[in-house]
Amino acid sequence: PTSCNGAPDENTKPAGKMPALQGPMTNPAAGLQRLPAFNPYLNRTAITNDRDFFGRRRELATIFSRIDAATPQSVSIVGERRVGKSSLLRAVLRQHAAFLRGPDAFVFVHLDLLEKTHADVPRFFASLMEEIARACRDSSIAEQPATYENLRRLVVELERSRLKLV
Repeated sequence: PTSCNGAPDENTKPAGKMPALQGPMTNPAAGLQRLPAFNPYLNRTAITNDRDFFGRRRELATIFSRIDAATPQSVSIVGERRVGKSSLLRAVLRQHAAFLRGPDAFVFVHLDLLEKTHADVPRFFASLMEEIARACRDSSIAEQPATYENLRRLVVELERSRLKLV
């Protein structure tokens, strides 16, 4: 397939290179990428299985290129409800080793703030420290009192160890 200027279109992949999709297909006569007629991101929960997560490779590459840059950049995931933001973030957690040059230099934590809507500040710090402890495989982190000062010290220690907290 080509773009409107006649050059190969890098965003359109032949159907033979796509993973096998199940369900009704749209525009089956076209030789272009075939997409399911349903939106997998309209689930009630985020997609947690990589087999069901597709169509976001460009977004993943952009996120990881910013995280893995010489001077890392922050990334914001913004969009309407039910377009797959949480699924994308969960894919970042699952797939970071495949995208990053040095995945061991990163500490990825997942903190679902919807689950913590009624938590006070100390509980927030405790949850964050528990997630960092889990990611670092160091239970002693979560045993520290959940204070701002202890969290700050933990982040400084990660930086001294040349670990990037994501």
